[in-house]
Amino acid sequence: MPLPDEEMQAMFDMLDAILPQRGCDHTLRLVREWAEGQGIAFDAVAAWCSENGGCCDCEVLANCEERWDEARGG
Repeated sequence: MPLPDEEMQAMFDMLDAILPQRGCDHTLRLVREWAEGQGIAFDAVAAWCSENGGCCDCEVLANCEERWDEARGG
């Protein structure tokens, strides 16, 4: 995982709240904004997202959250 569980959960929570308001522009715009706002290196997060089916914000929420949960034993 590119981040500790608490930060991963925070990223997914942010997407869950913000994505319906701002929509997906088929990039990782919201993930980038969140990471930069948290002082987190975006490249590592983006690489993990891409490897786990998240090439844009809506796919991160749809695919990556599920893969993260599975990796945690959920």
